[in-house]
Amino acid sequence: MPKKVKDNINTIDSVHSNFFRSLDSISEFIKNISPVTLEIDKLSKEQLNGLDKKINNILKMPDTEIKKTQKKKKTIKLTKEQTQKFYKILKYARKIKPPHSSILFKSSFIMLISYLDFLISDLIHFYFKSYPRNLSNDLSIKLSDLLLCNSLDEAIKNIINEEIEKILFNNLNYQKKIFKERFKVDLKEKILNWNLINEAIERRNIIIHNDSKINKRYLSNVNLDILPLEKKNIKEGARVTIGSKYFKNVYNEITLSGIILMQCCFRKWDKNLLDQANIFLINDMYNLLLKEEWSLAERLGLFVKENDCLKTIRNNAIYTVLIINYCQALKWQNKSDELEKELVNIDSSTLSPKFVLGIAALKDNEEEFYKNVENAIRVDKVTKNDFKEWPLFRNFRLNKNYTKKINKVFNNITNK
Repeated sequence: MPKKVKDNINTIDSVHSNFFRSLDSISEFIKNISPVTLEIDKLSKEQLNGLDKKINNILKMPDTEIKKTQKKKKTIKLTKEQTQKFYKILKYARKIKPPHSSILFKSSFIMLISYLDFLISDLIHFYFKSYPRNLSNDLSIKLSDLLLCNSLDEAIKNIINEEIEKILFNNLNYQKKIFKERFKVDLKEKILNWNLINEAIERRNIIIHNDSKINKRYLSNVNLDILPLEKKNIKEGARVTIGSKYFKNVYNEITLSGIILMQCCFRKWDKNLLDQANIFLINDMYNLLLKEEWSLAERLGLFVKENDCLKTIRNNAIYTVLIINYCQALKWQNKSDELEKELVNIDSSTLSPKFVLGIAALKDNEEEFYKNVENAIRVDKVTKNDFKEWPLFRNFRLNKNYTKKINKVFNNITNK
């Protein structure tokens, strides 16, 4: 790997925090606004249903008869009195608010895809600012632009920005090719659903540029097998929508792909970043468990198990934390067979007390758990908040005596 420049504008911390700050902002926005939009939509639906009844009363026809008339494209002649009543209904209908939930998810979806673009941009910035000599040899800068630069660093920055814009201007498949072939980064295609992310990007494009209408480019660039429920309705000219379930699926996939992409890049590009990368990996996996995103945490655990960079820490505390978190994800999904296979491979005799405690929790072994609580507190400094918050102990917390027993151990330690 070429010699690095000393100062990086984009650090591993800034890339990581930028990505999650963006995702959290979307999550909080939807969490706070969604209840309001649902109430508005509920009211609008009730008002529209009320209009249907009024129309039926004016026409003195049941719904079935009206639908038959519409299907046959017959004209319904109205009396003067009926026409006046219809004008009143239309005047009222204009005041009914359009669906807000769809607008909320559509706007949030556009931002979500943009945040993935920002992450890719940050990673490419990080790479070229670390290794500027790896820029394409055919890049150039105009003399007029060069004269505006105050230093060589500023000129390099402009060239880097030009290179990044060229990459980002292309589609996801091109960007993946750059990461794999030029940056030598494994994109973990067996773990990540890049087809779903590609579909989401193409969907964003037609929402912005084609009034949400499906076009030939979308149909040619997307693998529709990933959308079995929507597939029959996807045809040229039809409009795409962003429902809450679809949004959640894409949000989760981008979250996981972002975590793993950052991990793969930093571990590949700079071995000095391994300690920071390990801390991020532990925290990101733990946060998924806190949010009860068991499936995402499990897939992140699969990344841990197959990652070459993590094999070197197989016997230390970091790897043990990650594997116990992976086991939690299996446990809370009731994947007992897979969990048992993992637990068999863990030699608890070599572990510190907090890990022994964790293994006992994974096995729902209360006797072994409470026997090791004091040691975990004394040796590994496990706190009261840990016993209250760690997802690992969620089953034991269901027991009404759990808190009382834990507090008793802490009181005994204090009084000794």
